[in-house]
Amino acid sequence: MPMKRRDQVAAQRQQVEVAVGDRPTGGQLVGGGGGHYNAAEVEATNTFRKRMSTIASQVMAGEVSIKIDPTQIQDEIQSDRLGDWKQGAEFEALKANIARRGQTQPIRVRPCDPGWKPKDSDPLNIESEARFFLQSGRRRLAACIELGIPVLAVIGQKTESVFDAAEQGDHVLADLEERFAENTIRKDLRPLERYLSIGRIAQHLKAEDNKLTQTQIAETIGVGQWEVSLSLKFWKHEGEVRDIFPEGATTPVLKRFAKRLGDGSDREALKAEIMEAMGQEEPDTSEASSSSAMRTKVPTTRPAPLTLSNGASFVAKRGKKNVSVTLKAVPVAPELQDEFEARLKELVESYCST
Repeated sequence: MPMKRRDQVAAQRQQVEVAVGDRPTGGQLVGGGGGHYNAAEVEATNTFRKRMSTIASQVMAGEVSIKIDPTQIQDEIQSDRLGDWKQGAEFEALKANIARRGQTQPIRVRPCDPGWKPKDSDPLNIESEARFFLQSGRRRLAACIELGIPVLAVIGQKTESVFDAAEQGDHVLADLEERFAENTIRKDLRPLERYLSIGRIAQHLKAEDNKLTQTQIAETIGVGQWEVSLSLKFWKHEGEVRDIFPEGATTPVLKRFAKRLGDGSDREALKAEIMEAMGQEEPDTSEASSSSAMRTKVPTTRPAPLTLSNGASFVAKRGKKNVSVTLKAVPVAPELQDEFEARLKELVESYCST
């Protein structure tokens, strides 16, 4: 875990510093033997320098977390999320959790200066002049800013793709891909937020190479070709999309009304149609969906419990319009149970409108 790793590194650093600093005054050992002492001091100093150099390399590899003043972090790509998410109950719960337990999950950043490296002499102490771009972890950063505390961060590593955006110097695209990847793993975006994010990345890729097909773009991002097609249209008409669709619009509704974008329809009338459709339309299963919550098949037999690798028992029972989940004996340490419950709540709520 990043926090444990940082604590281990700090402990190792302290041990080496003690070894270097634990010497008699005047630079001589009692009873003579100054030559032996000097050799021991040189060895301890070299050990310290090697250890600090190793830690500096681990910081750059994203293996060891660092604490950064939030004012040193710039956010140039903004959020995937719609609405004023800082005013929501989830953000307040996150802030309260960090205030109570500390930040356990680091954000991801990259140095503004591609040549930046931490000081070998003190790699965990980041100089105030250093500046970083935010890649992911916007809510955690905002919470730390409001709490007035340093933010725990790791240096993000470039994502490997056939286009290798970071290698080509397109760091904005690399940041967009990093942010989308984290939100996808955490299932942290609603459908409309997801498609606008995909659309922004897809448009950025097309701007770099207008010969790219939607299939190639889909393979690069790791989504379906139909999602790229839909998302590009949404991004093209972003202003209209944000105006007519509610934040909780479902994928079936988004797909149904996408063809109306840019056709000159009266927006107020279109909004009314969309709201009516959201209250009446059954889930659309004609297209492959990335979410298992879209499935409507009702099992004819009771699902068998699944035993997970950590020993927990898991049962998912599908209904026509809902899924009932039972979890038993999930091994969660007491200090992580608040975070576990908060993430479970976020996961469930992310599917409430699908």
